[in-house]
Amino acid sequence: MRSCFLRSSDQTNKLVRHYLQLSSSYSEHTDRFIPDGNVALVFNFVDNNASFMIEENIPLPYHFITLPAIKSLKIKTAAYAESFIVICKASVFTRLFNIQLRESDNFPFSCVDLFNNFPMYNMLKDLSTFHQRVAFFESYLIEKSLLNKYEFDEIDEVYEDIMNSKGDIKISELMNNLAMNPRSFRRKFTQRVGISTKELLRIVRVNYVWNLCRDKNQLDFLNVVYNCHYFDQSHFIHDFKKIVGETPCEFFRRELNVVEFLSGKQSTNPEVFEF
Repeated sequence: MRSCFLRSSDQTNKLVRHYLQLSSSYSEHTDRFIPDGNVALVFNFVDNNASFMIEENIPLPYHFITLPAIKSLKIKTAAYAESFIVICKASVFTRLFNIQLRESDNFPFSCVDLFNNFPMYNMLKDLSTFHQRVAFFESYLIEKSLLNKYEFDEIDEVYEDIMNSKGDIKISELMNNLAMNPRSFRRKFTQRVGISTKELLRIVRVNYVWNLCRDKNQLDFLNVVYNCHYFDQSHFIHDFKKIVGETPCEFFRRELNVVEFLSGKQSTNPEVFEF
C-alpha cells in the first residue's frame, strides 16, 4: 500500500484541500474508511469495478462523489487498484456545483456528472503520474474560471471554523455574529454540507482524537476526555464508536495501517503543489 499527497495550489484552494493518490498491491485489504467532514471526488483506475467493494460486497463505481456520512464504512480492496482522489471543502463544493449531498443508507456515494460530459475520468486515467493528474485537474478548474469570483459566505465560514477546530467549539458562539436567522442557517448548513453542525463537530473531534493518539506512544483516554472537552468517558466512547464503529480501546490497540491508508491518514503534511 502506498499513498501520495499534494496540497492544492493558491488558485484552487478555495475548493480543494489536497490531492491524494492511493495504490494497493494484489493482496486483499479490508478495513474501515473513517469520515473527516470533507467531500471527495474519487477516480478508481482499475481493470474491473470489483477491485473496490463496500459493506455487503457492493462494487464501487469507477468514479464517484463521496456523500456526507456520520459513520465509518467498511471497504475491501480485492485486487491491484490505483485511486486519484480530490479532497474538497463540502460547503464550497455543493454551492459551486449547485448540488445537494444527502447520506444514503443504500449507496454512500453519488455518480452525478460534474463535468458536463467532459471525459475527466478517461483523461486522468491516461496520465501516468500523480503530479500529471494534479496538474491536469488544476488546469481544468483554472481554465473554467470556477473559482475566480467565488466569495465565502456565512455557511463556508462556519464550516471552516469547525473544520479548523478540535471539535470543541460551541455552535452558539459561532452564530452570535451571523446575520442569518439561526433556524434558516441550520437548514441551509445541512443542505450545503449534508450533515448538521453538531454532527460535523463530532466527526472533527473524533479525527482530532485519532491524530492526537497517533502522535503518542501511550494512550491516556482520561487525558483525551479532558483535553477534547467530552462530558465524561462514556460520552467519549459513545461518540467514538458511533463514528468509527469500534470503541477507542478496540480501535487503537489493533493494527491501523490499512484503516489509515483507506482514510488518507498516512501523511498529515502533504507538500504544496506548485502550479
